[in-house]
Amino acid sequence: MKFFATLVVAMASVAIAKDANNTDGTSTKSQCKQVSKLTKLMDIANNSTKLDKVTKGNATRAADIQAKASEAATKLTTLQSNATLMTACDQIFAVQDTEDACEKMVGLEKLTAIVNNQTALDAMTKGNTTKADKIKAKVQEKAADLTAMQSNTTLTSFCAGFSDKQSCKAMAKVAKEQALAANTTALNDKFKGDADKISKFQAKLTSKADKINALMSNTTLMDTCNSLGITTAATTGASTSSGSSTDSKKSAAVSVNALGAGHVLALVSVFAYAVAML
Repeated sequence: MKFFATLVVAMASVAIAKDANNTDGTSTKSQCKQVSKLTKLMDIANNSTKLDKVTKGNATRAADIQAKASEAATKLTTLQSNATLMTACDQIFAVQDTEDACEKMVGLEKLTAIVNNQTALDAMTKGNTTKADKIKAKVQEKAADLTAMQSNTTLTSFCAGFSDKQSCKAMAKVAKEQALAANTTALNDKFKGDADKISKFQAKLTSKADKINALMSNTTLMDTCNSLGITTAATTGASTSSGSSTDSKKSAAVSVNALGAGHVLALVSVFAYAVAML
């Protein structure tokens, strides 16, 4: 929670800085992001409890945040005075809130599974029984919430589509990594010629090859990605040659791990949720 709140302050500061330089986005989506960031900043600045958590009681930092909030107030008021914009933002925020609910539900489901698996729990807490007990207590505390979310068919239906969307986005990201692995020049540039880092990067991708190629046969998911406008390539394998041609990049870009990517996202949700509860 502290990390998230600190991140909100940092992002809001960026939004203010962009406005000062006349470089802030004017699209509806961009403006709604600004509304969200600045609103959260104002909420922290005007809530002494939240402000104290973010600053850890540091009066100087608190004053700095409040100053940023004061600076942001005029901009936020201007944005909020645009009724057309706010109507659009309300719709965007509703979707984001539902997506957050999906991530919370997945996090709770995964965390519950870990709590019920002593080996996994020990690995997660590194054998720290105090942390393990806190996680168990929180999972128990949130059990009713999880049951309520799982019984909400509207939410679960939305979450199924959201999960596919996240997997597609993750596939696109991994595809870029595969393209990078196939281009020696780009690889050396990224890792500054560090052979050890390059080797580990390539080994990580290679270790997923079999699973990747098998999962690429999930035509339903691939069709979903295409319908969402998230493009993935259609062949398998990743070359480690130095080819920099368009063809070699396309060939390398296709080995993506749909389920594996989704699994990573799920794990991130689990650990983020666990950390937030401790």
